[in-house]
Amino acid sequence: MVTNIGSLADAFIMENEFLDRDSSWLDFNERVLSCAFLPNIPLLERVNFLSISSANLDEFFQVRLAALQEESSELSIKQSHRRDLINNLLEKIHEFSKKQQKAYRLLKTELDKNGIKISNIDELTQDQRLLLGEYFDEHIYPILTPLAIDPAHPFPWISSLSINLAFVLREPKTGIQRFSRVKVPTNIERLIQLPETNIFIPLENLIQHYWERLFPGMDLESHFVFRITRSSQYKLEDADDILEAMSVIVRRHQKFGKAVRLEIENGLDDTWLELLQNEITLDSNRVFPVSDLLDYTDLREIAKLDIPELRYSHWSPKIPSRLKKVPTIRTDFFAELRSKDMIIHRPYESYEKTVEAFLKQAALDPNVLAIKQTLYRAAGVDSPIVLSLCRAAEEGKQVVALVELKARFDEQANIERAKRLERSGVHVVYGKVGLKTHAKLLHIVREEGNSIFYYSHVSTGNYNPSTAGIYEDFDLFTSDQRIGRDIGDLFNNLTGYTNIENFRELIVAPTHMRDSIIELINEQATPGGSIVLKCNNIVDKQILTSLCDASNAGANINLIVRGSIGLTPEIISRHQNIKVKSIIGRFLEHSRVYRFGTGEDSKIYIGSADLMVRNLDHRVEVLTPVYAEHSRRYINEALSELLDDENEHWELNSSGWVHNYRSNNAHKALMEIALARANTEKRLPDTQRNMPEDRMEESEDY
Repeated sequence: MVTNIGSLADAFIMENEFLDRDSSWLDFNERVLSCAFLPNIPLLERVNFLSISSANLDEFFQVRLAALQEESSELSIKQSHRRDLINNLLEKIHEFSKKQQKAYRLLKTELDKNGIKISNIDELTQDQRLLLGEYFDEHIYPILTPLAIDPAHPFPWISSLSINLAFVLREPKTGIQRFSRVKVPTNIERLIQLPETNIFIPLENLIQHYWERLFPGMDLESHFVFRITRSSQYKLEDADDILEAMSVIVRRHQKFGKAVRLEIENGLDDTWLELLQNEITLDSNRVFPVSDLLDYTDLREIAKLDIPELRYSHWSPKIPSRLKKVPTIRTDFFAELRSKDMIIHRPYESYEKTVEAFLKQAALDPNVLAIKQTLYRAAGVDSPIVLSLCRAAEEGKQVVALVELKARFDEQANIERAKRLERSGVHVVYGKVGLKTHAKLLHIVREEGNSIFYYSHVSTGNYNPSTAGIYEDFDLFTSDQRIGRDIGDLFNNLTGYTNIENFRELIVAPTHMRDSIIELINEQATPGGSIVLKCNNIVDKQILTSLCDASNAGANINLIVRGSIGLTPEIISRHQNIKVKSIIGRFLEHSRVYRFGTGEDSKIYIGSADLMVRNLDHRVEVLTPVYAEHSRRYINEALSELLDDENEHWELNSSGWVHNYRSNNAHKALMEIALARANTEKRLPDTQRNMPEDRMEESEDY
């Protein structure tokens, strides 16, 4: 056998020049922050984008930088490279932090022009100060706990993301200097809105102003604000009771996470900065000075102000025309799905009247025998989804809820949800050891006459009404029995000891999703081949290499990626057939849609998986084919709007990310399509459709 050294070398160079996911993620957050500067976006929505960029960065430190820090703790060439990566990321974040502060100053000025003021108590009228003084005495002072720091009082534990005030004091009689810390309460709104005004006072400013009530008889030398971010990393060991083990981890981790960032008021005396750094063991490159408001995430409260002219116009999710019945008659989802499949596109269309209504009907239907559902980032313990599952169990149905306890930052909520379900008789399971279950699946077994029928729901988004209003996702409802059997088999894999790997229709991770996607890419690796991938992240090196190879073979490749993309400007310059877009706007693009080919022979899949190592190797993920003509037609119509260069978008080209401003955007276009579908489903010309007219009949083997 002859080895082509040149080809191996090219492959090695290609694999190692892909952009790492973390640097690419920072590029994404730059795009989010850039929306805070765009004049075509309403002012309060721009404030919200600044808030989102701040929340995103908090999570990045808690998860990604924390993980990188742990992985680089030992000496080796790999760890050395990782430390270099961390330093490069921190350098970029310092520049990003300066841009955030610039955005805040700009927005603060514009808010002020519109009668919305983020002020401090010294700028208020005497009556307003008196009102705040009473508020401080009655509602704030009683819950404050000043903590002295001296030989008898060790440095206190500082919880992650809490805002803290430090006071440098001096005893008048002895001249002894004292240091004290006060935690800003988290159970009170941080931005205090004065009655009948749009004036907001940061809670920390109020506490600083009334410092003498906390430290009577002391002299104040200085004070400053700071915030510590801690790692959210944990390891769940094998345990007899996963629920209890996870509960212990949540309780302990809230206290013992390692510090990964310090944000602190600018201009601070080095003495106190060094004190904090030493106490929390943090290098100087992880210290971020802030000159204005600390922590922009709380600006979301201002962004929620009910001032229509400063917000996006109101949008009510629509109900597709086929579900609109006489008001006194409830939609029979089972009859509808026996007729034909249904695709729903949220938030353009209603989650409440489709997903929640479907499960509610199943819970009450006497012919339904069993319901099985995965819950990743689901809603609260009293949400319609949880209540329907509880009701179904109480009605005597076999109900299984696969609750993913390890969904990041939702651990405590998932524990409470699992206990609530168990109390109602739901069989609660936690999936496979070592794997997160990220798939979004609902499986219903129903008796009809002398036969058993399966009804399935496969989604790209979570069973959560709060995110359903702002996250863009697809929901497929189907009575396809092959898909139903696959989902039933997958649930048996997850709840029992079966080990089915060959599914009829579904593409499942971690067993064969990467190989299946690469095979689908390779099928299009010819002149005129077509690939459209829409997802949050594409950073898997094997898939990126396959896409570059397909481009070299003449395939046209369109990537719609909200977050991280492993392709660099240099790679794009060498692969003219690859087009990369990012849509950042009113709704968060969350769906994963993969289309291979054009016309009737194309293959379309939707599901939960991004193209990342974590999804393909360490999670249970599902992609389902979309077969029904009308469903494929709508997905193609949505993709057409997202790919349309006449709609606003960001594009990755040989120069980097470029914002292409347009007067139109895809979100507005899809809202118009939803309005049309609410009356009669909008149809594309036959030449633009991308669906088979007929399904092959099921073979007797199934």
